[in-house]
Amino acid sequence: MNDVTASARAAPVDEDRFWEVYERALPAVYGYFVRRAGAAVAEDLTQEVLLQAARSFRRGETAKIDVPWLMAVAKSRLVDHHRAEGRRARKLVLAWSAQPSQSASADAEFDASHLTEETERALGALPAAQRAALVLHHLDDLSVHEVAEVLGRSVRATESLLARARHAFRAAIVEGRA
Repeated sequence: MNDVTASARAAPVDEDRFWEVYERALPAVYGYFVRRAGAAVAEDLTQEVLLQAARSFRRGETAKIDVPWLMAVAKSRLVDHHRAEGRRARKLVLAWSAQPSQSASADAEFDASHLTEETERALGALPAAQRAALVLHHLDDLSVHEVAEVLGRSVRATESLLARARHAFRAAIVEGRA
């Protein structure tokens, strides 16, 4: 055992600080996930993020752990989740049969400033790759190029995916209003 490992194990863990960060971070991290991936996924991803914080505290890395750091970890976990969903979705044969909607209300741009229940339902109805592209581009403000990198696709394929996602999202909104 080297000196660094011995000192990390010997350093006392500031449990009060951990619980203080936990209490502040829990609603922020969970809220971030629930708005972007739904409640069921949010619970799992929040648990992963907070477990990572606990492991870091245990290793004595308390200086870096705060709410902004945990939100960065959350964003990374969400990207990982979307990548995994995309891999699963690519294994399935997806049939695309939706026709363009002529509804004026459906042509409204996606408003990322807040997610209503209707918006969450419509996002949840999208295939994983489309949902990931919309969320990363419109909610997390990544450029098309950045979304392409995250999803492991070309920029052209990502632009096409976003176009299909917007169309499907609008159709889901109209369908939900009918």
